[in-house]
Amino acid sequence: MERTIPRKTVITQQKKECKSDTKPKKQPTAKDKHDVSPTKAHVSKNTHRKEINPDSLKQAKLLVEKAIQDNKIFTIQGYYPYIRSGLRSRGWVEKNFHKSQHDYFDDPEGICNLTSRLLRNQDPNFVWVPTFNSLDIRLLKNDQIIMNHYSKSVFTTKVGLCLNLRNLHWFADADLNSFFPRCYRLGVKEEKQAFIEDFRLTAACSILKLVSREGKNMPNRRDVKKEITAAFLLKYYKKAKPLITSVPVQVIKTALKACKQYLNTLEHKDIDWKLGSTNTITEDEWKEFLHGYYQAIHKNIIINEAENYVSQCQDILQKLKAVKPQLEIDGERNIWIVKPGASSRGRGITCIDYLEEALKFVDCDPLLIKDDKLVVQKYIERPLLIYGTKFDVRQWFMVTNWNPLTIWYYKECYLRFSSQPFSLKNLHSSIHLCNNAVQKNYKISRSRHPRLPKENMWFKNQFQDYLQMTGATNAWKEIIEPGMKAAIIHTMQCSQDMEEGRKNSFQIYGADFMFGENFQPWLIEINANPDMSLSTSVTSRLVVRVQEDILRLILDRKQDADAYVGAFELIYKQPVIKIPLCEKKQLLVKGNEIKKPLQTSQLMTDEKNQMFKGSIAKGERSPCLLHRTKTTATWKEIKGGREKSPSKKVEHIILPTIKQGLQKRKEGVNQYQLPKLCAHEKTIRRKDPARTKNEAFDHQKLPTVDSGQLQVIGHLAKIQKPGLLTRSLYKGTHSLASPHQMCTSGKK
Repeated sequence: MERTIPRKTVITQQKKECKSDTKPKKQPTAKDKHDVSPTKAHVSKNTHRKEINPDSLKQAKLLVEKAIQDNKIFTIQGYYPYIRSGLRSRGWVEKNFHKSQHDYFDDPEGICNLTSRLLRNQDPNFVWVPTFNSLDIRLLKNDQIIMNHYSKSVFTTKVGLCLNLRNLHWFADADLNSFFPRCYRLGVKEEKQAFIEDFRLTAACSILKLVSREGKNMPNRRDVKKEITAAFLLKYYKKAKPLITSVPVQVIKTALKACKQYLNTLEHKDIDWKLGSTNTITEDEWKEFLHGYYQAIHKNIIINEAENYVSQCQDILQKLKAVKPQLEIDGERNIWIVKPGASSRGRGITCIDYLEEALKFVDCDPLLIKDDKLVVQKYIERPLLIYGTKFDVRQWFMVTNWNPLTIWYYKECYLRFSSQPFSLKNLHSSIHLCNNAVQKNYKISRSRHPRLPKENMWFKNQFQDYLQMTGATNAWKEIIEPGMKAAIIHTMQCSQDMEEGRKNSFQIYGADFMFGENFQPWLIEINANPDMSLSTSVTSRLVVRVQEDILRLILDRKQDADAYVGAFELIYKQPVIKIPLCEKKQLLVKGNEIKKPLQTSQLMTDEKNQMFKGSIAKGERSPCLLHRTKTTATWKEIKGGREKSPSKKVEHIILPTIKQGLQKRKEGVNQYQLPKLCAHEKTIRRKDPARTKNEAFDHQKLPTVDSGQLQVIGHLAKIQKPGLLTRSLYKGTHSLASPHQMCTSGKK
């Protein structure tokens, strides 16, 4: 029997203490202030320290020496009593993370404080921190230190998980859409447009589902009196709002057209479609369709002539089931979840079922859009329910190495329930978010089934008993657990290249799964720091077990490969991937700069063009080139304007460089003066023997068409009659006359 103290005695004691506190204290005199003797007003600081017990100090030194010899020094940041006790039971000694760290355990003799002070200059061999940001891994001196975190995992964010899983086809022969709901980044323009198209297609499929299920009963739901009343009000009252009593049949036609168009794109039949063809649906048609879709689905208004399209809708749905694995979970209300990319515990998550609501998030928060952190994901509208309530599963797994990739699956898990019965008409977070951080803020609804727990959590064996009671005895072993393992393995395979592995590191993750009505698991997200708090009776038991099993797997198995690892199960171990070691010098690329190729003239033959291109490819130095017909006529014949064209020879003519032309202008050379023979000119032998005899012309050095004639052409271009220049160029270079002749001919 415990002794009880009367309440009156407690009150009298409190009054006495208050009176004693209110007594006036004696003020120190001037003599007392100047007196520094230890007997008066001055207490030495050393008197506040506790005396060190010699036996405790001797014991602490022995523990420290053994810990240094066996490499068993650990440090922990935060409140992890089970990790501490597990390490101490294995002979490890703690070094406090901070000097002012409070003790989370009973240490009456102060041995732990002594050992921590003696280890102040020693590096720990085991480090446990709550988050990877708590400690910079680069500060760890060697790889021998065991760390419970890797660097930031990309797949633990909504954006990272969405992007990594898109590369699944490179790593495994699996379909992403079979275990991960469709996900888009609203901040990216292309993905935003893809989400709009997906929303429209899902709405079209919803219309087909509605018509195939209730199309024959829609005529019976027509309220004729309401339609007559609405027409009467519109006729006699101008201010009356039109009452929508039915949706036009065009909604069904547009839905069928959109679904057929989607099937044709899968078969690549859309390649032959022309722009503006009747197969495409315009933006105005989509707006009209969505307006009718909202009326039919959200407001339960009938569709005209729906009974005539039941068979067509059923046929298209059968074809869509073969190519769309998520058709069953899509439902009919077209609900999507908008999530901030890097948040946790359900913060900032909202459900929407209108396209305009989702697009508003793009305009309202520019920071989310700038960093591409806003994610929209398809909501599972037909989930597996327990007593009419939504739930999800928190499944732990651990990665102990990234090369070779090693994944350990924890056999125990727990279920989290929502506090309200499931309903698609109300999109409140208390119904659709099962996180304990969200549900603890709401009271349990009275309409919820009484067999559900008040703490909103179940063990795995309780879930298995429920499945067996409902007749799904083998659902856990044959569908649920294999599906969760496969989803975890595929996610880690896609993320392996993005992670920075470190030796002697490990990390435990928490994956959240939901299930369809056919027990198929769907991966929702993966958490880098799963909750290890003792919030409920379920987590109190499981958290203690998983922390003990982590030490068994990391420490005990390191010394003995056959050691007991608790509930952890090795589900995947990849063969070692040898990464070739390359020096930086071997990664350099040496070569010559690629020069821009010059355009060849149309007057050149194909053989000459190929030869010219080949010379450029060889990297030969080529000054400014002009490809024109080179004649064997003399300058006098060119000046005389002969009508008979001499024989022509096509070859490359090398002109003086621009630098030489500028120097000549500075020297005052006449622009019409024939330039001197340059080094590139060569002796040309006349090939026509008849002309050689008649004109008594033999081997001569003739100037080619160079800068002098180009200047003549440039001067002629300034003349207002361009026809003369065109005719002269058409006849060839022999038809070029002097500038004086051109000017006189222009006057004529």
